[in-house]
Amino acid sequence: MDESDPKNLIRPQDLQAKYNISQTTYYKRLRYLEITSQKDSQRKAYITPEQVTQLDQLHSHIQKHKTMIGFKPSPEVSKNTQKSQESPIYNTIVNFPKAPRLTAIAP
Repeated sequence: MDESDPKNLIRPQDLQAKYNISQTTYYKRLRYLEITSQKDSQRKAYITPEQVTQLDQLHSHIQKHKTMIGFKPSPEVSKNTQKSQESPIYNTIVNFPKAPRLTAIAP
């Protein structure tokens, strides 16, 4: 994906308006689909056209069935999304080690 090409960058607020959903609902859908948004050079979030296709399919499913449960993306979209998740940046973000939990010391 060419980050310098703005027509390929789909912003969260554009999709929230398209589906007429809140920010919370938008991020619930991303989590359900296991989509991780990327950030451009200005550190603004975006998702790929393939991921938008997945969100479109999920939105249609929700309109028809009133739930996300039971939704399965088409195999072609899943394959394309999987390819984008094989990038070195994606793997660094997903596999980044978590910080240890700090516990208070009793006096």
